Amino acid sequence: MKDWRDKLRELAYDMEDCIDAFMSHVDHEGDKGTVFMRFFRKFKNLKARKEIDNQIEELKARAIEASERHKRYNLVQPAHNSSTSFVDPRLSALYEEVEKLVGIDGPKKHIIELLNMGTNVSSAKLKVVSIVGCGGLGKTTLAKQVYDTIRSQFLCAAFVSVSQSPDVRKILRHIAKEVGINGNTPDDEEQQLIDKLRKHLHDKRYLIVIDDVWDAKPWETIKLALMNNNYGSRIITTTRSNAVASCCSSQGGNVYQMKPQFR
Repeated sequence: MKDWRDKLRELAYDMEDCIDAFMSHVDHEGDKGTVFMRFFRKFKNLKARKEIDNQIEELKARAIEASERHKRYNLVQPAHNSSTSFVDPRLSALYEEVEKLVGIDGPKKHIIELLNMGTNVSSAKLKVVSIVGCGGLGKTTLAKQVYDTIRSQFLCAAFVSVSQSPDVRKILRHIAKEVGINGNTPDDEEQQLIDKLRKHLHDKRYLIVIDDVWDAKPWETIKLALMNNNYGSRIITTTRSNAVASCCSSQGGNVYQMKPQFR
């Protein structure tokens, strides 16, 4: 939760900086001078305007991703009567607008096409699509949108986050719980959890999203539980690393390169 809160506060500060830059740009864009000087000034400012537009689009994507993480982790604000609580006044405005943001239909459609959701022989094989891009572009949001869209086509599904300091055993327990495996205990070792998952998933069409993979090592362990059972199962991963993306999708998979904005 602290990591989410820190990222959200950083986003709020970046939004404020972007607004300041925009207002400064407007203040210096007067109509004084000759026709030639006004034309030259407008031409000179085109690059600055484009940079501000790109910043705004990136901030929108980061805001959507922050909102999705908030929903997924069921984060609750501290009680108002707590003397130590602090609520950034910009957060309410952020969440009021983030639900209205659109523009991921194109990328979502592309990811679903890469997943090859058909009924032919090739679509029966396990398919992995890895979404890659730098932080704040909306990878988690895009993966969640795809997950919600196609979830009903699978017998079982799970959406888990790995993070920069992963506890692989905890991640495997989370997957096991979401796909419907009962009777897991905190004492289960990685090998036990992998065996349980393989046994449970061997005859099921499953959908698994592994979000925020920083390193290939945890993926190498997690994938042992996710067998190719020829039932048309699908896996989506998100990562900032091209090397990790290539590793995740090395066997008959695809890499989707995230753009600076959804559009």
